[in-house]
Amino acid sequence: MRTLSPITVAILLCFVASPIALAQEAVQPDLRQPKSLLQAPYQQDDNIALASDQSQAVPAKTAQPTVAGSCGDCGAGPGGGVYDSCHLDNVCACDPWCDGCPCWCIRAGAVVLQRQADPSRVLVSNISTTTTTLLDASQFEYPMRAGPDIDVIHHGCNFDVEARYFSVDGFAASVGPTPVTGIGTVHFAAPFALAGTSFSAADSSQLWSGELNLRKEVIPCCLTVLAGYRHIELDERILGTFSAPRVGANTFTVQAFNHMDGFQVGGEGVLWRPCCGRFRLEADAKIGLFDGETSNFGSSTGIGTAAATGGHAVFMAEWGITGVVQITPHLTGRAGYEAFVLDGVGLASRQMANLNPITGTATTETGGCPLYEGFVVALQYCW
Repeated sequence: MRTLSPITVAILLCFVASPIALAQEAVQPDLRQPKSLLQAPYQQDDNIALASDQSQAVPAKTAQPTVAGSCGDCGAGPGGGVYDSCHLDNVCACDPWCDGCPCWCIRAGAVVLQRQADPSRVLVSNISTTTTTLLDASQFEYPMRAGPDIDVIHHGCNFDVEARYFSVDGFAASVGPTPVTGIGTVHFAAPFALAGTSFSAADSSQLWSGELNLRKEVIPCCLTVLAGYRHIELDERILGTFSAPRVGANTFTVQAFNHMDGFQVGGEGVLWRPCCGRFRLEADAKIGLFDGETSNFGSSTGIGTAAATGGHAVFMAEWGITGVVQITPHLTGRAGYEAFVLDGVGLASRQMANLNPITGTATTETGGCPLYEGFVVALQYCW
């Protein structure tokens, strides 16, 4: 179990103590009577039942304090809006920003990620100078690319249901053109030669993710755990081109398609939040195990084609740290760091050694472990 920081412990104690103190204040009688009432002569009120009366008296009703944690007891905060009890003075442990339950939260924004380069692996070299590498997998450097990130949460009294989708389908990198001395060697399972005076290559990659989770708030306003189903797709393609003295035999293509379905668990919580403040710092993490299927394809004009499909296990991890600012009682702005990794997938750069376009035979290679890092920005509205 992860140890909470002293600041987090202090905040938790503040959350626990505040509702108790307010509840005690609600039932504590006010002994500070005005002086005029203390000096006034005694007058008996016949409507008040005295303890000495022989008749059965009906006990007077005592005001009961609001019970923190019941969804129907969420009250209105300053300005007439419903406020999160962890931020302001509303004593309520209900789902954040809910006027009772259930309620909805919609988060819409963008995820901006950079795919880290693959480990070094020679893909194309110069046949006349074997020490000259025309293309290495580590040469593909991917710039940051943005995509949509949509999250919808339905808050219930006991559990929440969440659906999320994000995608980044614009990862692209290129190498060259590079001068070629003599003939280039393409390192498929059975290497073959392509002639040309220059060589260039382009790589593209697309990532999609959709998930459906069941969530439970275990510490009100502070910690939520989740579990659910997730589907991920990762598609990649490399296109290599030689200038064409030999028309019809100057290009090659390698593709890898990954489809993953599996189960994930995770959680999200508050790392830091000042009392009654508009700002807070949150963290989230998820891990999952997936049943993956990888299909590859390789071809070269005038040489042949090869393809294969195989199943395998894939591990996924996702984590981030987000700063949140409360803009209105129902609207928040969010921005922070995001990281995503897949271990056990097929990458285009790793398929060439398993594809033989000359004989048409192939196997799949699933030792890839791409890492994506970047940031997220979003607005969240709850009602």
